Amino acid sequence: MANPVVDKLSNWQNDADSADTNAPVFSTRLGTGEAGDLGGELRRLKSELRSLSLSMTWEHWLGLKNLAATGNVAFTYVGATQFRVNDNFTASNRNVATVGRRVKACITGSTLYGTISAATFSTPNTTITVVWDSGALDNTLTEIMFGPEIKVLSHGYLPGVGTDDHHAKVHSHSGDGSGAVSHSSLSGLTTGDPHTQYLHNALITTPEAAPSQQVYLPALRR
Repeated sequence: MANPVVDKLSNWQNDADSADTNAPVFSTRLGTGEAGDLGGELRRLKSELRSLSLSMTWEHWLGLKNLAATGNVAFTYVGATQFRVNDNFTASNRNVATVGRRVKACITGSTLYGTISAATFSTPNTTITVVWDSGALDNTLTEIMFGPEIKVLSHGYLPGVGTDDHHAKVHSHSGDGSGAVSHSSLSGLTTGDPHTQYLHNALITTPEAAPSQQVYLPALRR
């Protein structure tokens, strides 16, 4: 028999230490089979937490109160590469929508994976642009989940490595805007030498420094 309790994870609030708005409240009837029955609530809790355990890599913001306390977080389709959320996801104390962060989009019949390329807040919404691995967003969007926070590397994270050391020599022959580097600056190599390993093993220190097919560290698994 189906569980009679219908509230799910997206209906819950993380406010136990303040408003404490989650059911059951003192006035909730706890008769067996009713929406507030204690046994059903406990079974629902186990079920929701078990489901969450299968996707702990992803942050679920859907349904939480937004910063302005004007409503619950919801995601709205804008276009094939854009969605909107009724909250400030660029706030410095949260850093949810950061460039380079992985996202997972749930649409009818499919799941999309992509990387955030831009995020702009204009009261009361944040508009987020994503480069999808494949496919495109559509108006059946129900939820966006956010992957682990990324940290863009700088030389400060690499003790003993200087700005001009080999790892930063991402370059191209075509001058594609990724920071072309002359062969003379790759020590020990001449124009005719193979040097693809310098691109293959290079560390991207800013999103803008990445080649046309952008790569960010760390590499994240789905």
